Amino acid sequence: MARPREFDEEQALGAALEVFWDLGYEAASLSDLTERMGINRPSLYAVFGGKRQLFLRCLNLYQENYYEGIRQLAARGGPGLGGLLAVFRQVVEMGLDPRARRGCLFVNTMAELAGRDAELAQDALRFQERLAGLFAGVLGEAVERGELPADTKIRANARFLTMALGGFSLLLKSGPPQEVLEDAVERTLAAVTGGA
Repeated sequence: MARPREFDEEQALGAALEVFWDLGYEAASLSDLTERMGINRPSLYAVFGGKRQLFLRCLNLYQENYYEGIRQLAARGGPGLGGLLAVFRQVVEMGLDPRARRGCLFVNTMAELAGRDAELAQDALRFQERLAGLFAGVLGEAVERGELPADTKIRANARFLTMALGGFSLLLKSGPPQEVLEDAVERTLAAVTGGA
């Protein structure tokens, strides 16, 4: 009969996510992981399959949480451009939080690994398209509400916003002044809405 697990798998996964977010994939050692997760190496291998498999689960968890966070921000901002403003206003707010210097785990991972890991590169493209789909929905609402012209290139603008969000994640790591973030967000939104 198998012994019951002596740790909470979801808590351990959350702890591992924090290690990878703090250190990156390569720099995170098995000792770093097991210590923060509160488990031993045999348990890590038995439950998570090893460092790479653990990392992929953490990255998937992060992506789900990130996507849901963006979706909720857009929903709280209201339909159409209100939702878009709410998402990008949050970028400016994040500039006030020292934790933003960690950047985005997804963007950090792409910078660290995607150029030499085809599986992660494909995962990155899928996630970017998923975010672009979310932005396309918001922009589509804006067109329906008459906030944007009927001939707005929804998919192209949605992809642009997705790339811009990734760029802001990198920018936040340097702790830029608020006015820099405000200007960048203003110009990003103007590029999509046609503002001067």
